[in-house]
Amino acid sequence: MPRAENVFYNLVTDENSTTELLCNLMRFSAFRIPFLRLFLPEATATEVVWEDFDTQLATTGGGRPDLQIRNNDFVALIEIKVSAGLATTPHQRRGYFEFLRKQDARECWLIFLVPRNWAHRDELNRELAELAGTVGPGKTIGARVIHWNDVIDVIEKNDLAALNPFLNDFHKLLAARFAPKFVAFTAREMQMLFSNEIPSALARLQQIVDAVRDRSTMGRVKASASRSLCPSEYGLYFLDDHNQTVFWFGVWTDFWKTQGTPLCFGVTENASEAVRQAFLDSYPGQKKHFEKYILGWFGPEVLSAENAIDEIWAALTPVVEATIAAGSKEPPSNPAEV
Repeated sequence: MPRAENVFYNLVTDENSTTELLCNLMRFSAFRIPFLRLFLPEATATEVVWEDFDTQLATTGGGRPDLQIRNNDFVALIEIKVSAGLATTPHQRRGYFEFLRKQDARECWLIFLVPRNWAHRDELNRELAELAGTVGPGKTIGARVIHWNDVIDVIEKNDLAALNPFLNDFHKLLAARFAPKFVAFTAREMQMLFSNEIPSALARLQQIVDAVRDRSTMGRVKASASRSLCPSEYGLYFLDDHNQTVFWFGVWTDFWKTQGTPLCFGVTENASEAVRQAFLDSYPGQKKHFEKYILGWFGPEVLSAENAIDEIWAALTPVVEATIAAGSKEPPSNPAEV
C-alpha cells in the first residue's frame, strides 16, 4: 500500500505495532464498544472504558499478553497473531488461563485475535475446550477465537471509516492484509500466463518502441510511464536485520520465458550457507537452479484459486521468516555499515 494512501505506511508492520495501534484506537467509543461486543456480553462491553486497556503487561505466569483489559470487575487477555503460520506458545494458552483462574474479578476472558486462515485454529480450540473443563465451581473463564475479518466487519457495518480518518486507514490496512480482493483469471488468461510466448512478445514490442525513440530526431522524446514494457524483473527483496537481501519474490522475465511460470521466489547461490539451507528446509516444493539463484515457483493451481493471495502468502511466510532469521544470525558482511 503506497505511503500516500495510508498514514500508517511503514509504521504498522508486525504484531507489536498492530497491537499498539489497535489499543490506541480503543479511545474511540464508536469503535471500542462494537469491537468488545465480538466477545463480551452487551452490559460488559458498554462498561469498559479506554483507560482499562494496556499492552504487553507481564503476568505472574511469565507470559506477556498483547492486550490486557482490566477494571475492578473484569479482566480480559487478548493474544494477537497477524501471521497465518505463527502458532501460540504454552504461556499464551495454559499460562494465561492459569493467570485468569487466580483473578478475583467477576468476569474473565481469554481471547485470540487471528487471521481467518490461521493454521492453528483447530488445535487451539481443542486445548481451550480442555482448559474450560478444569475451572472450578463458581468461576467462569470465557475463551473465544475471533478473526481480523470480524474487526473489518465492525468498521464496515458501523460506517466508521466515513466517520474517522484513523479508522478509515486502519480499515484499509486490515483489508489489504486479511481480506484481499479476489484476483480472478479466465482460463484463457491462465493459459497465456503459463506460456513462454507472452514475455517474448512483450520484449519484442519494447524493442520496437525503443527503436522509434532512438531514431526520432523531432525534439525530445519522453517515456510516458514505465521505462520498460516488459521489465527484467518486478518483485520484492526481503532484508535481514543487517539490511542485506536474503530472499526475492516476484516476476522474473527470463525465468518466465524459460520455465513458463510467471511467479517465482528464492535465494542467491552465493548467499550464506545458513540462508541457503533455511530456504531448502523451509520450502518443500520443487526448486531449480537458474542464473545463480535457487528458485521455487507457483503453478496455475495457486494463481487460479479463489484465495490465491492467501495461499501465496501462506506458502511464502515460513520461507521468508526462516531466511530472514538465518541471515540475521550471521555476522554482517560489512559491520561498519550496520
